Amino acid sequence: VPFGPKPSGCSKFEILVARGTSEPGLFGVIAGDPLVKDVIAAILETRGYAYPATLSAESVAIGVKDVVTRLEEQIKACPDQKYSLVGYSQGARVMRSAAVKIPTPSYPKLLALVMFRDRGIRDMNITQFPAELQAKLFENCAPRDPVGYHGGAG
Repeated sequence: VPFGPKPSGCSKFEILVARGTSEPGLFGVIAGDPLVKDVIAAILETRGYAYPATLSAESVAIGVKDVVTRLEEQIKACPDQKYSLVGYSQGARVMRSAAVKIPTPSYPKLLALVMFRDRGIRDMNITQFPAELQAKLFENCAPRDPVGYHGGAG
């Protein structure tokens, strides 16, 4: 199973990960690396695809284009492949902004949206996920985390 940022060909399941700003690790050591490793171990024919967020002012816009392009190309080339979008911190912002650009007919291909330390759960000025994808959204935030805390247990 390819474990890298730009896998080629088709698989059953691909996890697109946008990590936190300048976070080390292929998919991000805090959330992405462990999540991708565990899913690859649990589900055959799974692989990860990484977008490395940076301090650049264009990082979110570049990430959005990268994620949307990757999905469009893979959906066309691999019609049976399914996907998950994962974002940590800046990566969550990338995935929020990418989700609104994904064509609605592609939504059934998205099995889950998993966000960590996502400011969008408390800041309504940040792009929100389309209503059709809300049921697939899993927010993960530590209690009292100043970035993602939304008043609940996290």
